[in-house]
Amino acid sequence: MLWSFIGAMAGMFLFFPSALQLLLATGADPRERPIAAKVMAGAGLLLSAAVVVQSVRR
Repeated sequence: MLWSFIGAMAGMFLFFPSALQLLLATGADPRERPIAAKVMAGAGLLLSAAVVVQSVRR
């Protein structure tokens, strides 16, 4: 029972940043909106860096 709880918590912490990345990816098509694609790419990079820093600090 404890292992399933630990696995569920770990999966949740991995899922939420991935879901945010997917939401940012929808606006990152440079053919449709070139400026918005750069903004979304920057936001995705910042999000990824924040998740890595947060996981390293623990």
